[in-house]
Amino acid sequence: MSVAQKFAVTFGSIYVLVGILGFVVQAGGTTNQTGNELLGIFGVTAAHNLVHLLIGFIWLAASTSAANARSSSLAIGVVYILVGVIGLFNLEFINDLLFLNAADHVLHFGTGFLALAVGLGKLDAAMA
Repeated sequence: MSVAQKFAVTFGSIYVLVGILGFVVQAGGTTNQTGNELLGIFGVTAAHNLVHLLIGFIWLAASTSAANARSSSLAIGVVYILVGVIGLFNLEFINDLLFLNAADHVLHFGTGFLALAVGLGKLDAAMA
Protein backbone atom coordinates (compact mmCIF):
# COMPACT_ATOMS: atom_id res chain seq x y z
CA MET A 1 0.00 0.00 0.00
CA SER A 2 1.40 3.39 -1.00
CA VAL A 3 1.85 6.37 1.30
CA ALA A 4 -1.05 8.11 -0.44
CA GLN A 5 -3.30 5.08 0.09
CA LYS A 6 -2.38 4.85 3.78
CA PHE A 7 -3.05 8.56 4.14
CA ALA A 8 -6.41 8.26 2.35
CA VAL A 9 -7.51 5.35 4.56
CA THR A 10 -6.35 7.08 7.75
CA PHE A 11 -7.77 10.52 7.02
CA GLY A 12 -10.88 9.08 5.39
CA SER A 13 -11.59 7.09 8.55
CA ILE A 14 -10.91 10.11 10.76
CA TYR A 15 -13.23 12.33 8.73
CA VAL A 16 -16.04 9.76 8.76
CA LEU A 17 -15.63 9.40 12.54
CA VAL A 18 -15.63 13.18 13.03
CA GLY A 19 -18.76 13.48 10.89
CA ILE A 20 -20.54 10.87 13.00
CA LEU A 21 -19.34 12.38 16.28
CA GLY A 22 -20.55 15.79 15.11
CA PHE A 23 -24.07 14.41 14.86
CA VAL A 24 -23.71 12.89 18.35
CA VAL A 25 -22.75 16.32 19.71
CA GLN A 26 -25.74 17.92 18.03
CA ALA A 27 -28.00 15.29 19.57
CA GLY A 28 -26.62 16.15 23.03
CA GLY A 29 -24.76 12.86 23.33
CA THR A 30 -21.50 14.14 24.83
CA THR A 31 -20.66 15.99 28.00
CA ASN A 32 -17.53 17.71 26.71
CA GLN A 33 -19.20 20.38 24.61
CA THR A 34 -20.23 24.00 24.58
CA GLY A 35 -23.27 24.57 22.41
CA ASN A 36 -22.56 22.86 19.11
CA GLU A 37 -18.84 22.25 19.58
CA LEU A 38 -17.10 18.91 19.24
CA LEU A 39 -14.69 18.43 22.17
CA GLY A 40 -15.66 21.93 23.29
CA ILE A 41 -13.46 23.38 20.53
CA PHE A 42 -14.62 22.64 16.97
CA GLY A 43 -17.88 24.09 15.69
CA VAL A 44 -20.33 21.64 14.13
CA THR A 45 -23.58 21.87 12.21
CA ALA A 46 -25.47 19.28 10.18
CA ALA A 47 -23.95 20.73 6.98
CA HIS A 48 -20.45 20.63 8.49
CA ASN A 49 -20.95 17.01 9.56
CA LEU A 50 -22.18 16.03 6.10
CA VAL A 51 -19.11 17.65 4.51
CA HIS A 52 -16.85 15.65 6.84
CA LEU A 53 -18.67 12.43 5.94
CA LEU A 54 -18.44 13.20 2.23
CA ILE A 55 -14.71 13.98 2.39
CA GLY A 56 -14.11 10.86 4.46
CA PHE A 57 -15.98 8.62 2.03
CA ILE A 58 -14.18 10.18 -0.95
CA TRP A 59 -10.81 9.41 0.63
CA LEU A 60 -11.85 5.87 1.56
CA ALA A 61 -13.17 5.18 -1.94
CA ALA A 62 -9.99 6.63 -3.48
CA SER A 63 -7.72 4.46 -1.33
CA THR A 64 -8.15 1.54 -3.74
CA SER A 65 -5.22 2.72 -5.87
CA ALA A 66 -2.19 4.92 -5.38
CA ALA A 67 -3.16 7.17 -8.30
CA ASN A 68 -6.71 7.69 -6.98
CA ALA A 69 -5.45 8.35 -3.46
CA ARG A 70 -2.97 10.95 -4.71
CA SER A 71 -5.52 12.65 -6.95
CA SER A 72 -8.14 12.84 -4.23
CA SER A 73 -5.61 14.10 -1.70
CA LEU A 74 -4.46 16.77 -4.12
CA ALA A 75 -8.02 17.92 -4.83
CA ILE A 76 -9.10 17.82 -1.18
CA GLY A 77 -5.91 19.61 -0.17
CA VAL A 78 -6.60 22.48 -2.56
CA VAL A 79 -10.22 22.71 -1.39
CA TYR A 80 -9.27 22.73 2.29
CA ILE A 81 -6.62 25.42 1.79
CA LEU A 82 -9.24 27.53 -0.01
CA VAL A 83 -11.70 26.90 2.83
CA GLY A 84 -9.01 28.01 5.28
CA VAL A 85 -8.40 31.21 3.33
CA ILE A 86 -12.14 31.92 3.04
CA GLY A 87 -12.43 31.33 6.79
CA LEU A 88 -10.00 34.16 7.43
CA PHE A 89 -12.51 36.61 5.99
CA ASN A 90 -15.14 35.69 8.60
CA LEU A 91 -18.03 35.63 6.13
CA GLU A 92 -21.24 35.52 8.11
CA PHE A 93 -23.23 33.29 5.74
CA ILE A 94 -20.47 30.64 5.77
CA ASN A 95 -20.10 30.81 9.54
CA ASP A 96 -23.86 30.45 9.93
CA LEU A 97 -23.91 27.41 7.64
CA LEU A 98 -20.80 25.64 8.97
CA PHE A 99 -20.22 27.28 12.40
CA LEU A 100 -16.50 27.74 11.71
CA ASN A 101 -14.10 29.05 14.33
CA ALA A 102 -10.33 29.52 14.76
CA ALA A 103 -9.77 25.85 15.65
CA ASP A 104 -11.54 24.81 12.45
CA HIS A 105 -9.38 27.19 10.40
CA VAL A 106 -6.17 25.74 11.83
CA LEU A 107 -7.34 22.21 11.04
CA HIS A 108 -8.45 23.19 7.54
CA PHE A 109 -5.03 24.65 6.76
CA GLY A 110 -3.23 21.72 8.39
CA THR A 111 -5.28 19.10 6.56
CA GLY A 112 -5.04 21.06 3.33
CA PHE A 113 -1.26 21.40 3.31
CA LEU A 114 -0.72 17.81 4.44
CA ALA A 115 -3.13 16.45 1.82
CA LEU A 116 -1.48 18.64 -0.82
CA ALA A 117 1.95 17.29 0.14
CA VAL A 118 0.67 13.72 -0.09
CA GLY A 119 -1.04 14.42 -3.41
CA LEU A 120 2.17 15.85 -4.83
CA GLY A 121 4.21 12.92 -3.52
CA LYS A 122 6.32 15.12 -1.23
CA LEU A 123 6.00 12.71 1.74
CA ASP A 124 6.66 9.45 -0.09
CA ALA A 125 10.29 9.09 1.02
CA ALA A 126 9.65 10.41 4.54
CA MET A 127 6.77 8.04 5.28
CA ALA A 128 7.63 4.96 3.25
